[in-house]
Amino acid sequence: MNGRRLGPAVWALLDQAVVSASNFLSGVLIARSLHAEGLAAYSLAVTSVFGLFTVHRALIAQPFNILGVQESVARRWGRFQNMMRAQWVVLPVTCAVLALVGAWFFPRWALVVGGMLYVTLYCLQEIVRRFHYTDGQIVRALPGDVLGYGGQLLALLCAWQTDTLSIDTVLWWMSVPLGLATTWMYFGIRREHTQPVADATPAAGAELAGHWDFAKWVVLSQLVWIGATQLIPFQLSIFAAPDAVAAFYAANTLMNGLNVIRLTMGNYLPTRAAAILAADGKLALRRYLWRVGAGVLVMSAVGWLAVWWLGGWAVALIFSGKYPQAGAILPTLAAVNLLALLALVFAAGAQILGVSRVMFTSNLLAMCLCLAAGPWLASHEGLWGAVAISAIGLLLPTLMQGIQVNRALKS
Repeated sequence: MNGRRLGPAVWALLDQAVVSASNFLSGVLIARSLHAEGLAAYSLAVTSVFGLFTVHRALIAQPFNILGVQESVARRWGRFQNMMRAQWVVLPVTCAVLALVGAWFFPRWALVVGGMLYVTLYCLQEIVRRFHYTDGQIVRALPGDVLGYGGQLLALLCAWQTDTLSIDTVLWWMSVPLGLATTWMYFGIRREHTQPVADATPAAGAELAGHWDFAKWVVLSQLVWIGATQLIPFQLSIFAAPDAVAAFYAANTLMNGLNVIRLTMGNYLPTRAAAILAADGKLALRRYLWRVGAGVLVMSAVGWLAVWWLGGWAVALIFSGKYPQAGAILPTLAAVNLLALLALVFAAGAQILGVSRVMFTSNLLAMCLCLAAGPWLASHEGLWGAVAISAIGLLLPTLMQGIQVNRALKS
């Protein structure tokens, strides 16, 4: 069966399955290999990387996806080149933020510099793979993702076999295949697109400013979302023991199995929703979003039953008996994360309908509540306090965004 017989949604799912499965297995291998204190430090570093990547994606890749799909080939090509040029400014700022966070929370120079390298390659690779999404050729992103993320897993396996996998080397090992994949995909795009850019293409700085104007509420919402949900390991590191940080990371590693769905929806839904609204109007968009939302609820119910039944056994098996506390919190954490998938449906609608400001305000409220209650919950309830913070940070914005998007669809 070739790429022409499969639709873009199927290729998006297959592509994301490669990325998420590789990340999941890599996380399991790292958790099995490092001791609790090392895993706690790694979890803080990788949480910082993913937080910065989330903001970068909201400013660069998602606007490129949504705006580029509506443009001519020449204009899309110009936007891509501008976004790559803009990284000479964006990525040094990103690395500086990571260095400051690392100096405070995980002050190991090899881990900090490895994190700076990894976040740089991670962001660049996302831009080049999104070019294929925006160009309608998702199947062409797959080989590069196999090299980057499948190669990442193989690199970690090699390090594990040779006893060179440690807290100081892990992000360096992960960076090598990602750098190879990014380079290969980028020059492949350059070879295939030799035509000049559209005359309407602005300078790189103006293009970046246009992305900010289009996505500023999404970017700001991601910043406060980080404050509401991604600071939990840091709160645990201050108010609880390293074992709690490690166990929370282990539980969330299993939750990362949802990334094949989460990231596929995040990559595909905004583009698809924009096309439906442009072609058929609000009523068709409303039906589409409700249909996807209903599917998410059914899938969430089935997924939670599986975790409730098999969760404790899976933690013991996957982590070789380490982090038993993770098994205790897993069913509740799974319920929170599964229901929070609805936020991706509502976020797609909010961006397309021009009400993305609700993404910021809802996450801002959640962040304030989490930062206010987080120290008490982490210090008094430990892991269960972390689960409570997760519930506030993930479910409150989901509810508020759903209400606002429903109103916008009815107006």
